[in-house]
Amino acid sequence: MLTLAIICVSSAAVAAACAVWWFLGTIPLAALLVLYACMANQLFRACLMSGPKTSRQVPPTPIAPCQRLSAVQLSKAYREGVLSCEEVTRTYIEHIKRVNPYINAMVFECFDEAIAAAVQADKVWAKWRANRGNAEPSWLLGVPCTIKESMSVTGCPNASGLPQRRHIISRMDSPVVKNFRDAGAVILGVTNTSELCMWYESSNYVYGISCNPYDTRCIVGGSSGGEGASAGAVFSTFSLGSDIGGSIRMPAFFNGVFGHKASPHYISNRGQHPAPVASTNHYMSTGPISRFAEDLEPLCRVAARGGFLEDEKKFPPRPPLRRLPCIDARKSLRVFILEDFGTVLARTSTTQLEIVREVGQYLEEQFGALVTYVNLHTWKCSGGGEILKVFKPFSKSLRLWLGAMSNDKEEVVFTDLMAEGMTSFSPLKEIFLWVIGRSQHTLPALSLTVVDAVLQHFPKWGPMGTANDTVREFKKSLEELLNGDGVIISPTFPRAAPRHHRPIFSPFDFQYTAAFNVLRMPVTCVPIWQKELRGDMRVPTVEEAKELTASVDYHLPKGVQIASREGNDELSLAVAQVLETAFGGYKYPGWAILE
Repeated sequence: MLTLAIICVSSAAVAAACAVWWFLGTIPLAALLVLYACMANQLFRACLMSGPKTSRQVPPTPIAPCQRLSAVQLSKAYREGVLSCEEVTRTYIEHIKRVNPYINAMVFECFDEAIAAAVQADKVWAKWRANRGNAEPSWLLGVPCTIKESMSVTGCPNASGLPQRRHIISRMDSPVVKNFRDAGAVILGVTNTSELCMWYESSNYVYGISCNPYDTRCIVGGSSGGEGASAGAVFSTFSLGSDIGGSIRMPAFFNGVFGHKASPHYISNRGQHPAPVASTNHYMSTGPISRFAEDLEPLCRVAARGGFLEDEKKFPPRPPLRRLPCIDARKSLRVFILEDFGTVLARTSTTQLEIVREVGQYLEEQFGALVTYVNLHTWKCSGGGEILKVFKPFSKSLRLWLGAMSNDKEEVVFTDLMAEGMTSFSPLKEIFLWVIGRSQHTLPALSLTVVDAVLQHFPKWGPMGTANDTVREFKKSLEELLNGDGVIISPTFPRAAPRHHRPIFSPFDFQYTAAFNVLRMPVTCVPIWQKELRGDMRVPTVEEAKELTASVDYHLPKGVQIASREGNDELSLAVAQVLETAFGGYKYPGWAILE
């Protein structure tokens, strides 16, 4: 809504400028341009006033050897008695205390409970090592993690960034959180989200704004932004998020880590706020975020225990994951490199374009993959016109996603969620309060309430109807094309993490991830850095990047997302592991001192 207003105002200003210059001359034109500059400056100032302020850069901070282990590696260390669960937990806690004040990723800690759980885990491991004939403990026993605040965690808040819910404390775990707790994972705390989890910057008036560990001037993504930042800043071994338009993959991308959006109906979405009520369960997925690709598959298995817990007729449950295929032996692997979605509102940056092409070249050269390059901006395809025709609907991703989200009348209206605990709620009044810096709501959330109000009064304006028919045809064509051995690899986001509040001026960039939610495809997010940085353990700091006279995003994570056919999660996860080995995977932020 705001972007549309900005476009209209800008177009009107250009037209007015031309008219003034033609009829009145240069001096009135100059006066008009000064007036327009002042208006634009005031608009951006309102954006800055509307959100909590950002933080300083993270100072040099040591990373202990135990923090450099994946969840799988840490479990092996516990098994052999090389590391103590309590020692590892205390190390992570001290690290969080040093770094979190700068990035505000964790918004509520449960350190005392975590230490108690770690002490108990040590006793269980010690007892088993003394008599290995007994059943071996769960591999997750004693492994530290963080959880998205919008998920119910016993004793933790569940505000989801909405000021009226700041007093809500969860009395029980969500089914997925319970799965991890029962498996022995040590929960360190809960992390920040966007307001009601419907925006790709994690900022709200309950907890403030979360900052990117690679550059605190930049966003962490959303809505699982706190989880992405926690993973990137080494707050735990793994994180747990949810994804309805890219809320796992964008935070993973912006913070340089791995994330997996599972096929629908595989991992339960219950115990979250807001929670899907009906058809949204087809598009929303809960899943893991980690610094290591090898963690994703076993974490998905734990998360999926107990099933999807919804009506099996409406939402047929998924079978357990199969063994991951060996990519090295799959000479029939087919890869479709989707370079650009072809939408006017979101163009792929040069850096992202180079990276996604390099991935295609690597898979072709090293594994004999049949690679097809598709660019919907230039309208070119190395595989011919028929493939280009199949991919064409990606250019309408935003419309298709909005249609899917607004099609079910059983789902709760967003305005009703915003009005929780209030006798009345006026979107226009709140937007006025936002402009003068008096509202307790973020502009993206308020803009969505305005969209709701418009669609309620003018339903024909909504992107429904034929959009749903298009999705069905689009999905069918893609599944026939991919079959069981094809993947789509595309940029996760058009560019590296933008500065705080900038997403307000480019609100539709999330469609690069949202498209795959509508298609119900499993997607794995993979960090991939520029060639010059792949041999390093850490990347340059902000200041070091400036001294190198590098590009403005040189020190920020880049990456791709790998999508496979619905129900074929194993293939995207397997390709992610291959790319981690080839391109180096996660890199520590510049402030990290590796002991």
